[in-house]
Amino acid sequence: MAAPSTAAVLPSRGQEGAGMDRGGPRMGVVGEGGSGRGEPVARASCTTSGMYVGLYLKVPRPQLWTAERPHLYTLVVSMHRVGPHGEVNEEEAPLQCESSRVGFRKIEISGGQLRVNGRAITVAGANRHEHDDSGGKVVPLESMVRDALVMKRHNFNAVRTSHYPNHPFFYEVCDRLGLYVVDEANIETHGMEPTPSRLTRDPDWQEAHIERLKGMVERDKNHPSIISWSLGNEAGLGPAHYAMSKWLRVRDPSRIIMYEPAMFEGSPPAAASRRQQHHQEQEQEQGSSATDVICPMYARVEECVRFLQEDDRKLAKSDDNGGGGGGGGGRPLILCEYSHAMGNSNGNLHKYWELFRSNPRCQGGFVWDWVDQGLSTTIPGPPGGAGEVETWGYGGDFGEPVNDGNFCVNGVVWPDRTPHPALEEFKYLMQPFHASILPNGVTTTTLRPSAPSPTTVTLSIANRYDFTDNLWDILVFGWHVEVDGVVMARGDDLSPSSPPPPSSDDNDREPGATQNQGGGDDASGFPAAAGEGGGAGAGRVTAATLIFESLPSLTEGVEKECWLTVTGRLRVATAWAPAGHKVGHVQLELPRSPESSAGAETSGAAAAAAAAAAVTDDSAAAGSEPAVVVVEEHADVDGGGEILTVSVPPPDGGGDSGVRAVFDMQSGRLSQLQLLGGDEGDAVDLLEAVEGDDDDDGVDGEGEHSRRALGLQFNRAPTDNDRGGYVGRWDVAGLLEPALGPFGARSGWERREADGAVLVTTEFKLRPRAPKPRLCKLFYKLRAFRDEAEACSSSSSSSSSSSLTTLSLQSLRDDEVSFVRATAAAWRLGHAAEDNSGGGGKGVRVWLPPVRLNSTHDVAAGMSVAPETAVGDAEGVGGGDDDDDADGVEDFDAGEFECRVCYAVLPSGVLTVESDVSMPEHWPVVPRVGLRILLPGDFSSIRWFGRGPHENYPDRKASTVVTRHASSVAEQLTPYIRPGECGGKADVRWLEVSRPAQNRAPAAAGIGGVSNAAAATAPASSYAFGEPAILFAVPAATATESGEEGDADASEQQHQQQHQQHQQQADSSPSLFSFSALPHLAEDLAGAMHPEQLPPRPVTAVSLDHRIMGVGGDDSWSACVHDEYLVRPGRFRFSFALAPFWRRRRRVADNGGCENDGGEQASELWRALRQGKEL
Repeated sequence: MAAPSTAAVLPSRGQEGAGMDRGGPRMGVVGEGGSGRGEPVARASCTTSGMYVGLYLKVPRPQLWTAERPHLYTLVVSMHRVGPHGEVNEEEAPLQCESSRVGFRKIEISGGQLRVNGRAITVAGANRHEHDDSGGKVVPLESMVRDALVMKRHNFNAVRTSHYPNHPFFYEVCDRLGLYVVDEANIETHGMEPTPSRLTRDPDWQEAHIERLKGMVERDKNHPSIISWSLGNEAGLGPAHYAMSKWLRVRDPSRIIMYEPAMFEGSPPAAASRRQQHHQEQEQEQGSSATDVICPMYARVEECVRFLQEDDRKLAKSDDNGGGGGGGGGRPLILCEYSHAMGNSNGNLHKYWELFRSNPRCQGGFVWDWVDQGLSTTIPGPPGGAGEVETWGYGGDFGEPVNDGNFCVNGVVWPDRTPHPALEEFKYLMQPFHASILPNGVTTTTLRPSAPSPTTVTLSIANRYDFTDNLWDILVFGWHVEVDGVVMARGDDLSPSSPPPPSSDDNDREPGATQNQGGGDDASGFPAAAGEGGGAGAGRVTAATLIFESLPSLTEGVEKECWLTVTGRLRVATAWAPAGHKVGHVQLELPRSPESSAGAETSGAAAAAAAAAAVTDDSAAAGSEPAVVVVEEHADVDGGGEILTVSVPPPDGGGDSGVRAVFDMQSGRLSQLQLLGGDEGDAVDLLEAVEGDDDDDGVDGEGEHSRRALGLQFNRAPTDNDRGGYVGRWDVAGLLEPALGPFGARSGWERREADGAVLVTTEFKLRPRAPKPRLCKLFYKLRAFRDEAEACSSSSSSSSSSSLTTLSLQSLRDDEVSFVRATAAAWRLGHAAEDNSGGGGKGVRVWLPPVRLNSTHDVAAGMSVAPETAVGDAEGVGGGDDDDDADGVEDFDAGEFECRVCYAVLPSGVLTVESDVSMPEHWPVVPRVGLRILLPGDFSSIRWFGRGPHENYPDRKASTVVTRHASSVAEQLTPYIRPGECGGKADVRWLEVSRPAQNRAPAAAGIGGVSNAAAATAPASSYAFGEPAILFAVPAATATESGEEGDADASEQQHQQQHQQHQQQADSSPSLFSFSALPHLAEDLAGAMHPEQLPPRPVTAVSLDHRIMGVGGDDSWSACVHDEYLVRPGRFRFSFALAPFWRRRRRVADNGGCENDGGEQASELWRALRQGKEL
C-alpha cells in the first residue's frame, strides 16, 4: 500500500484530479477494511462529483505481509447515493461494490540491502514463463496454483514474471501463499540490430515503452506480493527507460525498480569509446537511475563480488546514492537470472548460496528458469518399435525450419511440474535452517568398563528465516543416527538446550515482524532498519543437545561410518503444505574414535582372505579348506588365439558362491564372467557384450573395445552444458565417442605365490575416433592465447585500464571459423569475423577481456562487436585450400591412450581390475575416466551405500544424504526431454546390482527402505540363498591418480598442479567412486533426441567412474564446469573390485517365506575388501 499503516483507494490516473468537481451528481464512496475475523478494522467515507476520488483508511498497528506470513486484509469500496443533506446514504443497497485483498508492507533499500518491513531478505527466486504443455501460453488456473505450491514446498520465496505481466490470478496466488514478485513489463528487443538499444533511443517509441509499463502498474498495483517493477528484459538502455523510471518513481515510490542493462549506467566499460560514454551520460541526465539493484545475468560468483566493488567505487566518487531506496551503503545485488537449468545442470549452485549467506549485499537471485517449455506431441518411436510415441516436443519437432532446438527446455520442473533432481539442490540450499556440530561438541562418557558409554552431541541450529525469530514456533525437528547406513537411534523430540530468542508476537502484529535486530519501531509502525548485519536469520543461533547410547564407530576400534541426520518439518499446516511437510534436512558425520581412524592398510592378500571369509559364509566357518583358483588353457575353437579359463569352484555341498572368468589372451579381453553355486547349483552369466555393427569403422577390430562387456570408458553422453562448452573440443580431438582399439595388445598371466590368485595382464593402446588435425591445431593455438592473455589480465593492477589482447587468425575455412568462434564463446572470449580483402579464406579476431555493452552478457555470448583499438599479433594456420598438410599440420600427433589392465581372480572369488591409463596432457578435458561393465538386462535392482537418493554429481551433491539406498535400474534413467548423461551417484562406497526374484516377500524396511538393526544382526543360519548379485567397490591398497609432467611446458605443469590441488579438495576419499546404472548405453543417449526414442537393449550398463566431470550450470553456452570438477588429461591409476555372490534372504518363521537382508551382505563383503583401510 502507499503508506505503511494507511490503505489508500487511489485514483487510477493520479491524485491530481481527485475530488475535482465536474458538475455531475454527487455520489458517496465508502471504504472498509477487514482482517478476515469478522469485524472491520478501518472505515472511511466521502462524497464527490468528480471523476476520481482519493479515500484513506487509517489502520492502527496492522499485521504485516511477508512471504513467510502473508497476512491479507479485505478492502471493500462501495458507491452510494447521497442523502438530502449531503451525507452518504448507506441504508440503501450500494450502487456498485468492489473488493480486493490487500496487505501492508514496506519496501526499501537501506544500508546496501533490500529490506521488507525493515528486515533484510534473501531472495530465493525463480523465473517463470507462463506455459502449459497442451495449451501453450493459455495456462489453466490450477497450473498456476501448482506452480506456487511446488515453489513454496521447495523453499522458494520469490518469482520474476519473465518476461511479461502474468495472468492476474497468479498474483492473487502469490499474495495468499507468500511469494515476492518482480513484475516485468512486456518489453524486449533482444537480438535487434545494430543494437538492442535501438528502440529505446528512438523518440518515436518512447510512448510505447511507457504505455506498456503503465498498463502493468495500474493493473497490478494493489498486490502486496509485488515488491519490484522491472522495465523489461534485454531491451538495451536509453531515454525511454529513464523516462519509464522517472514516471514510476512518481506513481509508485513504495516499490523498487530492477533492470539489468541499467546496472552499468554511469560506469561504462573501459573498452567503450568516449563517444559512447558521452552518449550514455546524456541519456542518464534525462531521468533518474533506471535500477535500484545490481541485477546481473549469469554472473559468476567472483563477478558478483567485483560488481559490488565497482558499485562501491562509483559511490565513493559521488554524493548521489543512486536509486529510489536511498539510505547509503551502495546497492544490493540480486541476480535476475542465474544457474541456467538446461537439462542435467545447476552444478556449482552451492557456491552462489555460500556467497548469499556470507555477503550481506548479495541477496539471492532467480534461477533460469522454472518449467521446461515442451509441448505435448507425437514422434516416431525407437528403431524396431511400433508406430509413434508421445513426448514433449521442442524446436524442430513441429516441422518449423527456423527454431532454437531445445533452448526452451531449461526448467527445474518438467512440463507437468514433476521436479527435476536439481530442484532438491535448490530446496536444500534455500532451506530456512542449518545445523552443525559445535567445536568439541561430541563427547563420550565411560561410566564403568562393562556399562554402555553415553554419547552427547551438541548442535548449533541456525535460523535462516527472515521474520520468524523462533524456529521451534514453525518447525518440529526429528533426528536419526546411522552406522554404515543402518539406523541405530532416532527421535522426533530435538529441543533447544538453551532458550530460543523471544518471539515478538502480539495480538496486532505478525510474529517476528515488529522488531529488527539492532532497531526498534519507527513512527510509521514499521521496525527501524538495522545499519549492519546479514539477511535471513543473521545471528540467530540456538544450541540443541542429543544424548544416546554408545555407537560402535564412536567408542570401538572398528572402521564404521556414523552419520547424524536432522530433519525439520512443519509443526502445523499452512496454506501451501500440510503439517509434517519436510522443510529441510542436514546430515553431519560424527567423528570416529582414535582407534578406528588410526588403522593401517592391510595387504592385498589380507584383504583377499577377509573377503573370502565374508563370501564363503557357513562352510568357511565350519573349517573347510580355502578355495583354489583353477586355471585351464586351450585354443579358441574359431582359430583366434589362446583362451584362459580361471575358476574358483563353490565349496563342496553347493550353496555358496563360485566364479568362472574366461579371457581372450590375444586381445586381453574378459569375455565371460559367471557366478557358480547357489541353492540350485546354477551358473549365471554376468556379462553381456554389445553386438558389433556391420560397418565397424571399416577396420577389423578397431571398435572392438567399445563393444566389450568390461572395458575402459572415457566418454559420456553430452549434457546440454557439455554441448555449449565442451562438445566442439571433444569432437575435434576425437574424444566425443568411444575410443578405437585395442591396438598392439600384449597379454600374459601368472599365479601370485602369496595367496594363489591368478593375474591376467594386458597392455594395449586406444586411439581417438576421427580427430580433425587442423581444428585441433586451432584449439591449441586458442588455448595458448587464452592462458597467456588471462595471465596478463590477472597481473594488471587495474581491471578498468587493462589493455585488450587480441589474436587474429586468417585463411580459415567456414567450418574453422565456426569452430574458432564457438570455442571462444565457450571460454567467454570476445570474437568477431574479419574480412580478408586479399582473399584466401576468412578470418576471426579473438580478444580478452570481452567488451560489455550495457549488459552482463559477454560479447562471447553473442554480442560480437570488435573493440575499436587492440594490440596483439596476427598469425594464420596455413593456406586457404583444403590441404590438411598445410602449415605443419602433417606433424600433428593426435595422441593415444596407453593402457595397462591387470585382472586378479582371488581365491575368494573376487575379481579386481587395476587400470593404469596415460593420455597426452595437451588434450582437452575428458568427460570421465573409469570402467564400463555391461550386465544382462535382468540385473535390474540396485543398492548402494553413498550419496542419494536422487541423481547427483561432484558439483551438485549438497542435498544428498549418505546412507544405503535401493532402487531399480529403470528408475535411474532421468528422462530429460533431450537425453544426455544422467543418473549419476557420487561418493559411493559400494554398489550392488542384482537380478530380482520373481516372487519375493516384501522387505521389512527402516528409513528409506534400509533394513533395521535387528535384520543386520540376524544369525547366518537363518538365511537362504536367493538372487545372483555382483558387488562393485574400490579394493584396499589401491593406487590413486597421479599426473605425470612428461612433455608439458611449465605453464601447463603449473595448471596441472593447481588442478590437482582443486581435485584433492573436491574428492572426499580415494576409496570413493561415482557410478551410474542405466538400461541404455552412453552412445544411445548421445544419439537420441527424446527419451522415448531410446532403443531397447538387453543390458544394464554400469559405469564405474574413478573421475567424472561435473555438470556445470553457471550458464549453458560457455565452459561452465569449475576447475576443481574437471578431469584434465594425464596419468590415472585406479582399481575396482567385482565380487559376484548369491544374495542371502532371511527366512521368516511365521510364513516360511524370505525377505531381503537390506544390504547387510554387501556391506560385510565391502568391509572385508576394505579391511584395514580408513574410509
